[in-house]
Amino acid sequence: MSSRQTTVDVHAHAVFFQLQDFVIEADPEGWRAHQELDARRNGVEAAKVSGPMIGERIPQLTQLERRLSDMDAAGIDIQVVSPSPSHYYPFLAPDHAVQVAMAANSAVAELVSRAPDRLRGL
Repeated sequence: MSSRQTTVDVHAHAVFFQLQDFVIEADPEGWRAHQELDARRNGVEAAKVSGPMIGERIPQLTQLERRLSDMDAAGIDIQVVSPSPSHYYPFLAPDHAVQVAMAANSAVAELVSRAPDRLRGL
């Protein structure tokens, strides 16, 4: 008799472009300043590496089928998914921050609802 343990990935992110779109529309100046600060803080050399790296991983962060396929390939039974840190917008006014937080929770819930046996939301 085999007793295989469940493998759980407790640190997985998802990207929801609708959150970024909302922030750009709600506070374009804040968004621009945040992007400029991020670029200065990380530097040109880091951007040369991280930009392409993230670009290559967008399908894993946005496409459910790819996520599940990658989980299968890695032997992961369940993933606990949270919004990408790129969705943290500390410059937003409180009312917009609440809207983004609620939209992020809804986006995670919607993703999880599409594969409830494999995904959990955080």
